Amino acid sequence: MADQSDFAATDLNDDGVVDREEYHRRMMDTMLLADHDKDGMLTPGELPATDPATIAAADADGDGMLSDEEFMDARFEDFEAADQDGSGTLSPAEVDAWR
Repeated sequence: MADQSDFAATDLNDDGVVDREEYHRRMMDTMLLADHDKDGMLTPGELPATDPATIAAADADGDGMLSDEEFMDARFEDFEAADQDGSGTLSPAEVDAWR
């Protein structure tokens, strides 16, 4: 089941779904918190719980780090994969099914 506190924190307008804007804001917050040295790039060391193959797949320029654009592109691929009905929003059930 989707972590209700995470879902509620992302659903900024409390309408029961997470839209693309809400998701974008949450993912930018996630990136800023993970970017320990505040250089605007995420390294594997800043993402220790992430499989290195996942980082490599998102690393479009092959520099071993994720820019904000690379990070967001990868995260929105996840959003699209989870959005089973193509509504442009994620329900708790879609988040649960995607995990």
